[in-house]
Amino acid sequence: MRRLSKLVEEAFREGNSLTDKINKLDRLVQSPLSKALEYLRHDNPKFFKDTFDRGERVALEVVFAGVVDGIPIISLRNFTIERFHPISVSPSHRRNGPGNCPTETQIYYVGWKDAMVNYATMNPGVWNVGAVPAISKLLQIQANSTPNEVGGPIDILYLTKDKAQWIQKKPVCIQISKTK
Repeated sequence: MRRLSKLVEEAFREGNSLTDKINKLDRLVQSPLSKALEYLRHDNPKFFKDTFDRGERVALEVVFAGVVDGIPIISLRNFTIERFHPISVSPSHRRNGPGNCPTETQIYYVGWKDAMVNYATMNPGVWNVGAVPAISKLLQIQANSTPNEVGGPIDILYLTKDKAQWIQKKPVCIQISKTK
């Protein structure tokens, strides 16, 4: 499969709006992701079964964040396996923020998240201690639930219409660079 960064670059080359570009990415990702998953299923069936043949069957999640017309926007795309023979994926979940309330804080859970979501739902006061301690606690709960899948360190980005601010950032991050 072509690298995801190349597909994002291609999708964002043209188009009038952020929505147009993200919709183009939706179309560009489906076929190569389906082929890569088909290859993985044949090459490593145990890993494929343990990872994708259960639950929501999410094969890829992509998050876009930015500011459009002075409003912070976040867009989450989940690509799930909808058919196994042959494998077919589609964008099954599209969530865009800020929605109808641009001043409200929104929480997006990405990746292995069941334990975090369940805890936060049962304990809505978890956020009363502040974002960083709450996120750290939720990630620790998820790491305890799925230790082979979730762990630190983590990055936390705070996005407003005026700025993007790293609240917590690993000392070393992989930089995505354009290569031709």
